[in-house]
Amino acid sequence: ARFNTIQTSVIDFASLPPDTPLIKVMATGDPNQVEAVLRSIPPDWQNRYQAVRSAPFLLEFLHPLAGKGQAVRALCRQLAIPASDVIGIGDADNDTDLVRWAGLGIAMGNATESLLAVADHVTASNEDDGLAKAIRRFVLADPPCSGKLKPS
Repeated sequence: ARFNTIQTSVIDFASLPPDTPLIKVMATGDPNQVEAVLRSIPPDWQNRYQAVRSAPFLLEFLHPLAGKGQAVRALCRQLAIPASDVIGIGDADNDTDLVRWAGLGIAMGNATESLLAVADHVTASNEDDGLAKAIRRFVLADPPCSGKLKPS
């Protein structure tokens, strides 16, 4: 919350009725603790929730269809835009689905190792205007994207 001013509350999940609708659950802690929690998620949860790290100290639990990649896929279906015409860019594990699916997947220079592994291209870091550099290279260039996009 101190990073993004989102109001947070701590609750005891055992006190919630089983049918309580949850949009998102976030857990914070030391990066080693977060990694240990991620490794200890029971297999049956993996079908019901998507667990992703959005920062070394932040673990998010989402509905399996609530990720960024799923949202962009749905929008593209509605607008009849093929994946090959989409650029997905990110810096953390919660961007992996989007970066992997997009016609051109771009990782920021400061991205996690796992995101760097699935990206087609790596741009400069957040601190070095990486998004602007990627837009200049792949959107504003003449011709745009220079044939770098994957086939759909």
